[in-house]
Amino acid sequence: MRAFYHSPAGSGARGPRDRVCHFDNMARQTTVLTATFRNPRYDRGVQQRFEVVRRLGAGAVGVVHEAIDRETGARVAVKTLRTDDPYLLVRFKNEFRAIQALRHPNLVQLGELVESDGRWAFSMELVDGVDFLEWVRPRRAGTTFDEERLRDALAQLARALIAVHDAGKVHRDIKPSNILVEPNGRVVLLDFGFVSAVTGDPDLEPGWTVGTPDYMAPEQARGRTAGPAADWYAVGTLLYQALTHVLPFSGTSTQVMMDKQHREPPPPSVLVRGVPPDLDELCVDLLRVAPSQRPTGREVLRRLGVRAELPAPAADDSNELFVGRARELARLWDVYRGGRGAATAVVVAGESGVGKSALVREFVRQVRRAEQDAIVLGGHCYERESVPFKAADELVDAITRYLMTLPETEVAAVAPRDAALLSRVFPVLRRLPAFARMADEVAGPADPTVQRARLFAALRELVAQIARRAPTLLVVEDLQWADADSRALLRALMEDGPPPVLLLATAHAASEPPLDGAVVLALEPLPVEDARTLAVGLGAADDADAIAAAAAGLPLFVEELVRRARAGGGVGAAHDLAALIQERLASLPLGARHILEIVSVAGAPVAHHVVAHAAGMDFAAYLQRVASLRAARMVRTSGVRRGDQIAPVHDAVRAAVVGSLARQVRAGVHEALALALEARGTRDDEALAVHWRAAGYRDKARVYTVRAARRAREAFAFARAAALFRDALDLDPSPAERRALWAEFGDALAAAGRAGEAADAYLEAVAGTPAGDTDALELQRRAADQLLRSGRVDAGLAALSHVLAAVGLELPSYSRRALARALLGRWRPRSRFRRRGADELSARELLRVDACWTGAMGIVAIDSRLTPLFQALHTREALRAGEPVRVARALTVDAVYDALRGAPPSRLARRVHTVEDLAAQTGDSYVRGLAAIARASAAVFPGDWRTGLDMAERAEGIFRDECVGVAREISIAQQFNSMARFYLGELRAADALLSAGLRHAQEIGDLYSASTLRLGIRNAQWLARDDVAAARFHLEEALRDWPDESFYLQHYMGAFARANLELYVGDAVAALAAVEDAWEPARRALVLRAQFARINLRFARARAALAAGGAAAAARVAADARALRREGPAYAAAYAALLAAGVAEAEGHAVRAARGYARVAERFAALGMRPFEWCARFAAGRALGGAEGDERRLRAAGELRELGVAAPEAFTAIWAPPPAR
Repeated sequence: MRAFYHSPAGSGARGPRDRVCHFDNMARQTTVLTATFRNPRYDRGVQQRFEVVRRLGAGAVGVVHEAIDRETGARVAVKTLRTDDPYLLVRFKNEFRAIQALRHPNLVQLGELVESDGRWAFSMELVDGVDFLEWVRPRRAGTTFDEERLRDALAQLARALIAVHDAGKVHRDIKPSNILVEPNGRVVLLDFGFVSAVTGDPDLEPGWTVGTPDYMAPEQARGRTAGPAADWYAVGTLLYQALTHVLPFSGTSTQVMMDKQHREPPPPSVLVRGVPPDLDELCVDLLRVAPSQRPTGREVLRRLGVRAELPAPAADDSNELFVGRARELARLWDVYRGGRGAATAVVVAGESGVGKSALVREFVRQVRRAEQDAIVLGGHCYERESVPFKAADELVDAITRYLMTLPETEVAAVAPRDAALLSRVFPVLRRLPAFARMADEVAGPADPTVQRARLFAALRELVAQIARRAPTLLVVEDLQWADADSRALLRALMEDGPPPVLLLATAHAASEPPLDGAVVLALEPLPVEDARTLAVGLGAADDADAIAAAAAGLPLFVEELVRRARAGGGVGAAHDLAALIQERLASLPLGARHILEIVSVAGAPVAHHVVAHAAGMDFAAYLQRVASLRAARMVRTSGVRRGDQIAPVHDAVRAAVVGSLARQVRAGVHEALALALEARGTRDDEALAVHWRAAGYRDKARVYTVRAARRAREAFAFARAAALFRDALDLDPSPAERRALWAEFGDALAAAGRAGEAADAYLEAVAGTPAGDTDALELQRRAADQLLRSGRVDAGLAALSHVLAAVGLELPSYSRRALARALLGRWRPRSRFRRRGADELSARELLRVDACWTGAMGIVAIDSRLTPLFQALHTREALRAGEPVRVARALTVDAVYDALRGAPPSRLARRVHTVEDLAAQTGDSYVRGLAAIARASAAVFPGDWRTGLDMAERAEGIFRDECVGVAREISIAQQFNSMARFYLGELRAADALLSAGLRHAQEIGDLYSASTLRLGIRNAQWLARDDVAAARFHLEEALRDWPDESFYLQHYMGAFARANLELYVGDAVAALAAVEDAWEPARRALVLRAQFARINLRFARARAALAAGGAAAAARVAADARALRREGPAYAAAYAALLAAGVAEAEGHAVRAARGYARVAERFAALGMRPFEWCARFAAGRALGGAEGDERRLRAAGELRELGVAAPEAFTAIWAPPPAR
């Protein structure tokens, strides 16, 4: 398994040594491996980073120099590999990675692993000292040892080894030269070239062993796995040498190896006088032949009279102590395995410190062990992160790191169509050459909502491509901090996503559901027994019962109590987690605490150089204090370079630190951070805004807040932009700036889909402006548009009325005379106008047309009585202005309206040709898109589904790629697209379009489009899936937004959808009632003047009547069938024939009914209406009965399933219902 995480904590690594010994147990001879060596010079990349001072030493494969780190200014040791041997390269990297993330005062501190031009090096702490034996047997002591030094140094060495072993590692080369002691007495364990996991060395071949023969344990000499006991044997040898000045065994290497396997040396006290009895006994026990008889590290400390410390943090999370949670892990596995057919999200929810992240890490480890090819991509979300889509930002970082491991040709193959757009919002992707080459290829104008939809689709496509390579697990921690933009992106990522993806997130239990539709796994506190087991595992067996009782089941609380108990403070009483953390804060040195305060107040990972500047510290001194904070498990870092990041190790630590600061102190830290960010030239405007505001500098905060808002808008994070504009309005702008900010706030809200709030913001921007101000009227027009989109029809019309009055127009009102005039005007030629450019018209003249357009589009699909009045006004004003784009827009609406009403084909063709001529004359992309919309409507409503589909796709492509501000037009194209696909039988594609279109409509706040996509024929998409609950939910959800006091088009579509749904579930009476209840209101509202609506509602009534039966059913169905035949479109005549066959079946004429169904099936086939064709064939089999009928039904059911129909019989009951018996 490959795991790619972005975390402020550095990931571990694994590293080598400059010699490897091979002991052949049969020949009992020692062989030293040889390799091809390079000159120990530094390549250019290493020289750019380090200034070499002097050579310190060399081994068989490595050379060590003292150097100055140009990045940090610190004096360091740099070890360079001198060989090309791949095995030794693995061991070299292993030496670094094994303890890179492990911090302990008695372990050498490593810096960075560097590769440049094939040369490898790593930096580490420069230790100035003498080896262990020279320290404990100084020359001034003559031939004896310094007992005080020996005891102290031995205890420090034991602590260092315990830290290594607790991290799941074994050193395997403990000897005097690998242990240095500084003049102040600090013991430092180094040279981890032979380090391995406690479970063994996967890089070591059978029959091989490593180490130094004099210090090897017997089991190492036998070629067996060396566990922690092997290191303690080496410590015993070291102690023996310190006490006696001789090694336990002498002779050749082979003889030494043989002797130690079969006997134990004489006690040190036999060789020299004055050996303290406890040290003599400890040495004897450490040199036992059997590993199980040697004391453990903590036993060594106990026998030395030293208290053991809390296990040090592991170099990686592979050996993290984890207890319990079997039920939760089983649940995660169930979801992971059961969700292979669809993208699935799981949110692990619980209070802070309950172990959410630990559970996720354990599950990842288990997946890693079970599925070697699985891909894990993960990151965090931070409360004060100031980047767009912050919940996905580190996820994209992880995706980038994964892609960097692939060949460039494979990266190019997985790059999505809109890779350039993706890398614009997530610049880290530009590290990939395939993405960098496309960085400037963002096609088309930057329409906000369209580009955002394309961005979401691009990330979904990229993840899908990765998931096709192997099962993929996405991990996002602390999802409770996700903003609305992030949640929208994650929803889009999971909807219609790749099947092998599981999104696993953590979130506080108290937060609102961070991801709609996710499986929520509530994590309860650990049972007392599990808490006790954890305390024992952390080394507090004596206090385990008290700790378990006091910790309230919180693993982090258990750890802090263990730390306190082992530090001599006991378990204590009435302590909460924050109080325990604050106790540790009080014990920190002042400089380290100041760093921790800055990092905690920052609220998100922050660069080292910023923190050092804010703290006023020299960078080298700063890094030393950071190392101590890491050792204390207070912070985590991504590295030690100036640009690497640092953050508190846990949110509980951050909260405790911030909670301990007085308000004035916090303000001072915020100011220091703001000054540091400014000094470092950061582009993080939002962080600067936050810190200046918290520091009390409101003017500076406002400037940065506005910048951050505009940057978020440019990155399509509209909800974030809106929140920031709102913040800026609270920061005392001037009156003129306030009006501009209200307008920008409204634009951001509109783009975020919060239409009602956007309208209110636009109206606030207008307040106090002079009457008749054109800019103010434009904002009022936008407010009216947003109100109509959000379903607030009356308020929208009132706002529009004010705009129209200001430009000399009146809001149309319904009357029969007005309607007659409007309809009469519709049949007159619309192509004659005097063409004028937009620059030839005043802003007021353009506003007249645009206000009429707002009214026409806002009301066209809502109120059938006002639609022709508004559209007549719109067309008149557009023709009067003569601006070609606005004329084309008005005539396109005319064409759609005419097609919906069933205008004669010749008249409809003239409408479409006029728009197409304008497109040809202007060459304007938007007009070309309008022409395609006009052609699509002229095809779809009369039943030419294939042409309608082609034109709808063309229109959507033009609008999406070449136009600006066309979210409504794209929604219209998508509606034609999905409707045509349904009738053609492309149900799976229609289903995907339905989901995407509905998501887009909801995101932009287009209530009309969202309702349309849930009602009418599209509601049957959920029935095709056999998802009755979803069909009913969407039906009720759509109608909930439209008041019952009036009858809108949505009510007609709702009645049609309800009739279909009730027929599907077998309730024909309810289906008939739904249509009959809507018929008269629809007639009065002039809905039935639209031919398409009239055909659908009449067909639904006849089907429901046929299924419901009754005395007058046959006559009613026959009357509706005759009316359908008179309508004109071929599909309406086919509906009539289908009803006639149903009447024959109801009357018991099986053969005639079967023939009738078969004939109408052929008609549907000719029209391309495959679902209706196979429903008719299914009904033919049903009517015929017997073996032949069963065979026909079986075949028809198979064909319907191929189309995407889950339950063919129930689906047929919608369109060709079985008659009542």
